[in-house]
Amino acid sequence: MLPRKKRATVPAVLRGRPKTLYASPSFIVKGVRNAVGYGRFGVVVSLGVDRRATRRHMLKRIVLNAARSFPPSFSLDLIFILGRHSTELSRAALHEEVLKTLGKVSRQFP
Repeated sequence: MLPRKKRATVPAVLRGRPKTLYASPSFIVKGVRNAVGYGRFGVVVSLGVDRRATRRHMLKRIVLNAARSFPPSFSLDLIFILGRHSTELSRAALHEEVLKTLGKVSRQFP
């Protein structure tokens, strides 16, 4: 789990008029610049993705663990909005896709 100071709250990010930084069949990444000097992450997994809470929490943990293992070199608040295709991926595939996405975002916003 991410430390509390590295977590972004969804209402705060959405209030800042986030820009879609990356979109794939598995998830959408929206982000907004912050003033704290380090990256913060949040994950949204709706009931439409899967009805089972255990599966939704597992997907959320996979994304947050991938974000934790990536050293953020940007000061953005990022929200990952997971789609239905994310349930079809294996844990390793979803973890790898999140890491690739974070790499693209860090190159886009140094």
